[in-house]
Amino acid sequence: MIQKSVFRRLTIIILLGLAIFAVGCDRYLDIITKPPEPTTQTGRFAVVGEVYQADSKTLVSESLTVTVKNLTTGSQRTTTTGGDAGKGRYSVSFVDTEKNRAAAVGDEIELTVMQGTKSVSNPIKHEVTIDDIRQGRAIINVVTTITEKEIKTAIFAVGGSIYLMDGVTLTEESLKVTVKNLVTGTERMTTTGGAAGSGRYSVAFVDTDKDRAAAVGDTIQVTVAKDNSPVGKPVTYTVTVDDINSGRAVINFVTELPTEKITAGVFAIGGVVYQADGHTPVTQPLTVRITNLTAGLAQTTKTGGLAGAGRYAVAFVDTSNNRAAASGDQIEVTVTDDSGQLAAEPIKHTISVDEIRSGRAIINVTTEIK
Repeated sequence: MIQKSVFRRLTIIILLGLAIFAVGCDRYLDIITKPPEPTTQTGRFAVVGEVYQADSKTLVSESLTVTVKNLTTGSQRTTTTGGDAGKGRYSVSFVDTEKNRAAAVGDEIELTVMQGTKSVSNPIKHEVTIDDIRQGRAIINVVTTITEKEIKTAIFAVGGSIYLMDGVTLTEESLKVTVKNLVTGTERMTTTGGAAGSGRYSVAFVDTDKDRAAAVGDTIQVTVAKDNSPVGKPVTYTVTVDDINSGRAVINFVTELPTEKITAGVFAIGGVVYQADGHTPVTQPLTVRITNLTAGLAQTTKTGGLAGAGRYAVAFVDTSNNRAAASGDQIEVTVTDDSGQLAAEPIKHTISVDEIRSGRAIINVTTEIK
């Protein structure tokens, strides 16, 4: 009876030992056979790709600016298509060997393509995968809005008429006209009148090296100023196929200059003088001089007082001739400190019809004071 009990105990001990041994073997096998954890980040990472025309098949031939940004890390690289990468191709590299963090799984990459100052594709976003990290690069191709064959010209003229606010009467004044091709960045300046005729302007863009003075789809911007003060909002125009074929675009401009001057016998001018941040009114009293350059009138005051901290206000009065101010008058505002030094560049402002009707103009000034 005692022998049987001892035998049973020995059997149980042996079985427990075998079980423990089996578990140990399994764990050992797990350790020696388990694959290593995949690398989820890298210290060197490239982004490459091809940039296509609108047909999704033809690579772009011109040099386009490609900007690649890792939105997760904030790192950014800019390059151009062509060169060593090849026609219509680009390549950039991100390197961070110190932290081994040029890129990681899950990072969001954004790619934009520009033709001069014009975007030719929507931003492309790509999430970095484990395969990208293993290969050390991501391939991001882009389809642009560029047509298979760009229609362009080596010589391109832009001209037109400058009207008063009625949209009918041509201006008789000599106004400064600036014409800029926003795609190529080239700019031409001229004045109305002269050989172009009263109230008209004309400029020419020439690029015989690349035959690219203008092309279909280019955006042309025209601005008009009087004594360096704008007399209307900039006008933008998109170049058409007919424009390129004819070699010129006609872009007219309607100014805010009144057909007939509207006058006022009493006219107030006031505003806020800000510190350099453009938001905080100055606290110290500054001298503000307001000059009507057209009428030859001037007023001087100080900021603060009844007007409030950083504010100024003056009134021009001429009830006899009803000519304290008129639409089209040029106003200049200068601000100086106690030593007589300019606290800001002089501000010029053209009085509008609406301001004459309301009897006042608000002209704020941002100084260099911090």
